[in-house]
Order: sequence, then C-alpha cells, then structure tokens
Amino acid sequence: MLKNLKVENYRGIKSTELKDFSKINLFTGFNGSGKSSILEAIFLNSGGGNPRLVVSMYSFRNESTMTLGAQRVFKNLFLNLDVSKHLSISADVYPIAKSKAKNTRNDKRFLEIEPIFELQTKSARVGKQQRKLAGLQFNFIYKGKTHKTSLGWNIRAKSSKKSSKFEATDVPGLYFNAEDTGPLLDGAFVSPYYRDPWEHVHEQITELVRTKNEYELLDVMNLLDNRVRRILPLIEDGMPVIYIDLGGDKLIPLALMGSGFVHTTLMALGAYASRNGILVIDEIETGLHFSVLPKVFEFLLSVCSKYNIQIFLATHSDEVIKCLAKTAEQKDFTDLSLMKLMNRDGEVSGTKFTLDEIESAKEINAELR
Repeated sequence: MLKNLKVENYRGIKSTELKDFSKINLFTGFNGSGKSSILEAIFLNSGGGNPRLVVSMYSFRNESTMTLGAQRVFKNLFLNLDVSKHLSISADVYPIAKSKAKNTRNDKRFLEIEPIFELQTKSARVGKQQRKLAGLQFNFIYKGKTHKTSLGWNIRAKSSKKSSKFEATDVPGLYFNAEDTGPLLDGAFVSPYYRDPWEHVHEQITELVRTKNEYELLDVMNLLDNRVRRILPLIEDGMPVIYIDLGGDKLIPLALMGSGFVHTTLMALGAYASRNGILVIDEIETGLHFSVLPKVFEFLLSVCSKYNIQIFLATHSDEVIKCLAKTAEQKDFTDLSLMKLMNRDGEVSGTKFTLDEIESAKEINAELR
C-alpha cells in the first residue's frame, strides 16, 4: 500500500510531495492541478522499471499515433518537454494488511527516467555531431538494488550487448529491454481516453468465463443495464470480439454499449487484476448517470475490502464527492480521504480531508472540487 508519494519533473509537475494515503483516495482540483499526472505517476512507480508503460502513458492522454523516430513519445513525460530535467517518482509503501492492525514496515520504491541520445551524422555547416533523443532509460531502486531497463527506437539493432533481450512493442521500430524491471505491484489504470487493446480485455474475460467467475462481472454490468444475461468472448474473422447478450435476437458488441458501460466494465476488470495491489481510475464519472453512481461506489468499496485493493480516483464532479462520502458512511467504510490539489507554477500541493471533514464541508456547502 502506498503511504507517501514524491514526484519531480513529471508532466506538468515540477515538484510535489503527498503524504498519508488512505485505502481509497479521491483527488480533486481545478483543470491543470495535476490530478491525472499524479495518477499516472502512481501507476508508473507501481510498474518498477517497466518501460512498456510509456506506451500506455501515451494512450492515457488520448494519443494514438506514434511516428517512427518521433521524440515526443519520450519528451511528453518530462516537465515542459525538457529532457534535461531530472524526472523521478518515489513512493513509500508497505504491504496492504488484511487486518486492521497497522503495518509499520515501510519500503521505498524509487524510479528515475533518463534520456538516451544517439549521435547523428556530422553537419557540414557546424562541423559537429548532433544528438537526437532516441529513447529512455529506467533506473528503479528497491531495497538497495538498482534495476535498469530501456525503451527506444530501433535500439535492438544498435545494441552491442548480446545478453540483452530487446522485444518489439506494438509500435513498429519501438523496442524495449525489460529483463530486470524489479518487483512490480499488481495494478490497473482505467482512463476515459485509453482503451485496453481488445485482445487484452478478451483474454481477461475469456479467463473469467473459463473459470466460471464471470458472474461478478455480469453483476457489475447489470448495474448499468439490467438486461445483460451473458458475456461472450468470441473469435470472428480471426479477430477477438466481445459480445453482450441482452436477451434479444442478436448479440451486441461490447464496444457499442456506450462509454459509461465500457468504462464501468473496465473498472471491474481492473479490480479483478489488482488483487492485493493498486487500482487507478481517472475521471470516474465519465459516461455515468448520477443515479448509478451509488451502485458503482458500492462495488468499489466491496472489491476494496474483498480483494485487498488500494484505490486512487480523480474527479471534477461535486456529485461524485458527495455520493462517495455518503456511500462510504452508509457502508461504515472510514479508510477514505479526499485530497484537493493546487498547482502553483508546477509546485503541486495537496490538502487532505478525512471522511468526517468531507461531511462537515458538505454541511456548510464548502467547495471541495
């Protein structure tokens, strides 16, 4: 379980240090306050030195196209796109305890990301070799051991280290070396912009069906549409397709069920993949009518306890804040806090509110968003 987080020079964050996280944490704040960046930093740190997450991070911001050799893929992670800045994400963690007894053993997970440059052909005009950003190196330190990995354009062909294993990503020409990522924390990131490749979602649902555990997922789907009877992961024309049975004459592809339905389905799949780990959800209210929010929060409170998950959420909605606080109070769930973020020229601070303080703020109509 993450207890504290320190971030330097990531995205729009020059520096921040957030302390004393709860089991469920809700981030609020104005646009540009750093909510999504904090969620990404948490997820990135949970992956240790896993360079493949950079490709995911690119998609989290609704980016889908990568041009061969483009530097923006790597620059986007750095403050003001300046790769000379020292990018680091540090987290104090301790095992998520299943009992209420406090665990006092903290371990630090420290991740720094550095640019990899390549020398280009000499310029006749200036008479010097020019450097071009070609990739990123990950240095992950945990319990005194440093784990090094990398990601870059065509670095497999240029590597002289025969022992290194470079694998291809789904992006042509982009390779990674992830032999030694260090210890990972199980986790999932659910974004309103990012959609896991259907192959991955198909695999998850197929495993649930194979092990006869799809009924929990069906229960979640029925929160949004009570006509759902079955979910069927099929192969059609050689491609994975997920169909929903609503009881009619024809099956409906999951992708056509609406953004709120898909968003909630991915939350559920993320929860099942994050047992004893971390679940990160950005803009949780996306596509959801206010009437279903209590049921969605009941589900999250339930899996938080049942599967021993620490949850991080972000929202712009006052309705979400009030609904989550009310649902937690009704379920006698107290290990919850709200953190309102403020960004002043890249220096991000967070003001923490406990459940009782959220309730008090509601009574005087104080603004928490």
